Amino acid sequence: MQFRLVSDNVPKGDQPQAISQLVKGLNEGVEDQVLLGITGSGKSLTPDERILIGVEENGEIKSKFIPIGQIIDEILDANRTYVTSDQNEIVFSEQLSENYFAFAVDPVTKQTDWQKIKSFIRHPAPEKLYHLQTTCGRRIKVTGDHNFFVLRDGKLVLVKTTEIRNDDFLPLPLSMPAPEFPLESVSVAETLMDEKVYAQVSYDVVRQLNLSNAKKWRVLNQDENVLLGSIPLHLTENLLLKGKKFSLPAKLELNDDWLSFLGIYISEGHSSGRYILISAREKLWHKKVLQVLKKLNLTFTVRENQDIQIAFSILNKAIGKWCGKASFHKKLPDFWMQLSNGQLGKLLAAYFAGDGGVEAEGVCCTTVSKPLADDLLCALSRFGIWARVRYRNIKKPSGLPTFCWTISITGRENLEKFVDNIGFEYRAKQKRLEKLLARMRKCKSNTNVDLIPATGEQIKQIREVCGLFQRDFAEALGISQSLISMFESGQRKPSREVWRKISALAESLDLNSEITDWIDSLLNCRWTQIKIIDEITSTAEYVYDVSVEKSETFLAGFGGLFVHNTFTIANVIQETQRPTLVLAHNKTLAAQLYQEFKTFFPDNAVEYFVSYYDYYQPEAYVPAADLYIEKEATINEEIDRLRLSATRALFERRDVIVVASVSCIYGLGDPDAYFGMLLFVEPGQQMKREDLLKKLVELQYERSHIEFERGSF
Repeated sequence: MQFRLVSDNVPKGDQPQAISQLVKGLNEGVEDQVLLGITGSGKSLTPDERILIGVEENGEIKSKFIPIGQIIDEILDANRTYVTSDQNEIVFSEQLSENYFAFAVDPVTKQTDWQKIKSFIRHPAPEKLYHLQTTCGRRIKVTGDHNFFVLRDGKLVLVKTTEIRNDDFLPLPLSMPAPEFPLESVSVAETLMDEKVYAQVSYDVVRQLNLSNAKKWRVLNQDENVLLGSIPLHLTENLLLKGKKFSLPAKLELNDDWLSFLGIYISEGHSSGRYILISAREKLWHKKVLQVLKKLNLTFTVRENQDIQIAFSILNKAIGKWCGKASFHKKLPDFWMQLSNGQLGKLLAAYFAGDGGVEAEGVCCTTVSKPLADDLLCALSRFGIWARVRYRNIKKPSGLPTFCWTISITGRENLEKFVDNIGFEYRAKQKRLEKLLARMRKCKSNTNVDLIPATGEQIKQIREVCGLFQRDFAEALGISQSLISMFESGQRKPSREVWRKISALAESLDLNSEITDWIDSLLNCRWTQIKIIDEITSTAEYVYDVSVEKSETFLAGFGGLFVHNTFTIANVIQETQRPTLVLAHNKTLAAQLYQEFKTFFPDNAVEYFVSYYDYYQPEAYVPAADLYIEKEATINEEIDRLRLSATRALFERRDVIVVASVSCIYGLGDPDAYFGMLLFVEPGQQMKREDLLKKLVELQYERSHIEFERGSF
């Protein structure tokens, strides 16, 4: 049979030229050819999707969430751009003066860390895009050829957007990175540089400004102030910004009271053209807000309806830029990623005191602002809190309906982290939460929001490797046998707490490292199930992606999801019609390539050939201790079967693609000898029963009356 490539894709850009050159070289007998390609070109997001970017400053990575279109447009506009024939625009990291990083997940260990970005890419947008949403409410808009690592049937596989299923799980980070030290101050001057704001300047600053002598004299005699935008930023640090009645330091020291004020404003305030208005109506909470304002020496008035009015134009402008002016545009301050966990906890405690509440299952808050909901999901993740979000319709006090985002924190472990790191800056709500948590601890309740999506067969295999019956396995884990039965039948998934116990049990029994590493790897991130994948019409001119070192993943989208080419070689195989060996440097990459080639060539023999050892201890002798160590090995039966399938395919047909690791360099022996160890059985063939059994025994099959399995008859 001939190779037949099955794909809706057609070669684009530089691919036709690459295919032509490779095929020509192969046909002419050229022994060595190199194909250079751009990695990361399968990760395309719409411009408004936010990405977690880190920038290295003085050896420390400072992070921020920023729309991917904004950051890449800025980089492409400021640097020389490489443009491919299909109009993809690329800037490589070597061209930049700064090192940029993405927050990535390792597909093998599932651990998260900063990885260097290698290139920034802008593509023309396709006509169709896809909107993906998870059961916990996170969402992202991507192209159909975008790649995701998903946990499918308990195994991590790389698939395109169009291949994702509703029973797949996406990885989420256990927590977000936090700065090592607190943010001591924030520059009000930098925030208001483009506003009509005046500054009171000192003699040293005046000397460095391009002003007339008469103007300098008036400034120094405090008859006039200087427009902030005319002062270089590095000279503003010790200045006072002057309003009509009040002034504000150009460099604002971030103490606990200012952090509380920011949280209060986000939950209860809005910024008009002339003043800040805070609507804290509940009596005790109103009193708490007034205490914070007095500590900050802010002048305010209380209206008849108890709204608090702060007439301070400079603060009004600054806080409007930091946190948004009105409800639909609210967000955490632009610098929140630079706050330490202690500072961020203080800000959130004030926010939840105003907007949050305690319900039957946990803590929740509601906002009409999507940017704020996004910020809150990510900010809570800084403390290892996995929050869920719903977009729903509610009624305003006026009776009119409005759509809003409701964020929920449930599960005892999440609530305990909330109490320890955030809490409510309002005693009444804090008491209600502590009572709820006490009830949960008393009845050992823990809502199953954090599950490990291993399959029932995998859990059964772990138990059998441990050498335990269901009853003994349940006793060792401190749970009921019926729960183990439900795990193994696929009716339920184990919680993270149960999976930790399985990990501890596997370690105590000294199981081989490959099994324990796999068990532990599922604990290194959270798992959220796919809920909806909708096809949508593209309205953007471009889509964007970044190429990341090593794992080729990055955190992006609403709430933060980890999002992640072979087509050229597939076309070369079809053009040349030759059996092909594809070598990969590890089993994980080989498995990914195996799946991709099986998709491209569904009618041909695509085979997988890697080492069949799950565990291997070579024979050894230690002279100093006169100790002999026997060889010990655990063979993976499924991989062994796939190796045999690859060998068989090479004997029987020419349309064979073998995806292999370096284990393929070890010979399987003489092909003639191997061929002599085969038993051919065909329909209609006559053979004596004794001859058939004798031949099977010669082939090292074992006779069994109990269990029919591979290698037995």
